[in-house]
Amino acid sequence: MKIPLEKVIGCGFKTILTSGQQPSVSEGKENLKKLVELSAGRIEILVGGGLRSTNIEEIREYTKAKYFHSSAITDGGAFASAEEVVALKNT
Repeated sequence: MKIPLEKVIGCGFKTILTSGQQPSVSEGKENLKKLVELSAGRIEILVGGGLRSTNIEEIREYTKAKYFHSSAITDGGAFASAEEVVALKNT
């Protein structure tokens, strides 16, 4: 994990959007934690993939990540839920 991260940083990227190489952030939280630690503030780790108001607090506390992405789609449709966006913002 360290060598690919160093290559991405070396290419000049500023942000990596990732679920921690797993289908969801909940499943990838170990890898996300490692990425945040290895990045040491040199690149933003943007945590996303199944992130919801119901799990953002746990993921934030466990990984120590600062940046998060969510589609905020809760009904399987095509549009974000306004309620979910507010809930994410308030957690």
